Amino acid sequence: MSKVFLFHKDFPQGKMFDANQAEANSDDMTEDGWVDTPAKLDLPKLKPKLITDDAAKEAKPQELVAMVKALGYMVLTEVEFMAEVSKTAHQLHIDAKAAEENLAAETKSAADQVGAVIGEEDQKLIDQFNEDAFSLTKPELIQVGKMFDVRLTMNHNEATMVEKLKEAIEA
Repeated sequence: MSKVFLFHKDFPQGKMFDANQAEANSDDMTEDGWVDTPAKLDLPKLKPKLITDDAAKEAKPQELVAMVKALGYMVLTEVEFMAEVSKTAHQLHIDAKAAEENLAAETKSAADQVGAVIGEEDQKLIDQFNEDAFSLTKPELIQVGKMFDVRLTMNHNEATMVEKLKEAIEA
């Protein structure tokens, strides 16, 4: 039993029929609008989803908002946007203040611990840093940073490392 795929304006994706039945009823099916290729259908052209510059300039704000929402984005009014910015800024301020307080407490306790447990080699590095900070290599600067709980990496340049270490030592 062979099958044939036919298309109709109501079924532009197509529908499968028995080949014998389609051949027997071909005149009726042709009159009803069934064709063997979707290219023969007189379907309306799909409108492009993009908008041109000229169309955007002429569009009403409500239309633009609807288009953006249709793309899946959230659209805020100016008041809603400012409220979100204010809320986020306030939260960032609170978080930054708490982080600063925590860092100060940790740095102080780390400095107390470092002072009590500094080895001879570490003391030499600190003394050399105090004499000429730029005479230390990056790995040595990182070691000094560990003593003062300053997170340094090999990606930092030496001037930045020295600056961060001096800030930590002075604190």
